[in-house]
Formats: sequence, C-alpha cells, structure tokens
Amino acid sequence: MFNNIPLNQIYTNINELSIICLIKKNLTKQIGIYSIVNNNDGKMYIGSSMNLAKRILEHINNKQSNIYLQNAISKYKLENFTLYNLEFLYTDNNLSKTELNIQLIEMEQKYLDLFDNKYNINPTAGKSRIGAKHTEATRELMSKVRQENP
Repeated sequence: MFNNIPLNQIYTNINELSIICLIKKNLTKQIGIYSIVNNNDGKMYIGSSMNLAKRILEHINNKQSNIYLQNAISKYKLENFTLYNLEFLYTDNNLSKTELNIQLIEMEQKYLDLFDNKYNINPTAGKSRIGAKHTEATRELMSKVRQENP
C-alpha cells in the first residue's frame, strides 16, 4: 500500500489507551500528514493537521470527523484500523500560519493524488464541505428520503 513511501510512525491497536497516550505524547503540536487505514479492505482516510494528536484523537473519539470514516469505524471497530504518519512538516519560524497551511495542503494533495481507495469526501486538499449550502434539488431529495425512511 505505502510502497516506496518512508513512513515516519505506525500505530496499531489505536483503540487501546496506551496507544492513545503514545499518540498524544508523540504527535501533540506536530504538523503533518496522516492516514487512517482499514486493515480489512485497505481503504483509507488521508488528512493533515497543524496539531496531529488533536486531529487524530477527534477521529478516534468521533468528533468533527469524516462521516465515511466514522461509519467504517462503527462497522469494523477501531481495533481494525492503523494510523500512519506519512510526513511531518518541519516549520521555519519565519513562515506565517497561512504559509504553513499552504505547504501542508500541498503535501496532503500529493497523497490524495497517490491513492484511489479513500474515505475522503473531497479529492482536493484544503476544501471542506463544512458550511457548504445544498442546492434546492438536493434539499428536496433529502426531504423525500427522510419521509420515506422515518
């Protein structure tokens, strides 16, 4: 899966408290790219964060996380997923937060382009559906589905 990609860190058993503590210890305030991989089918979520520990723990705790990834974790259970740190972004103190974000998004896009079997909703790094408005047609369709499946 990650052939020819030098992996920084791999965490298995991410459901265990000792591993969660290790993630907190090693990744707090670390900037970089990560992947959470379903060990059953190889499907993955690729993400980036200015604080890897915080973001990864949001996924583990089902807070502000990708719905497809969360559905898979509910179905297959967290113990069947592995966390890979794909790349760290080492900062230059002269860079602004905006410049760091741009570098991080470019790094994430590289990995999004490499893999096909993903839980990611958007194929473009840095673009989120949060706050996006549904079209009238989509709202009507969602309403119809809710009425058919109360």
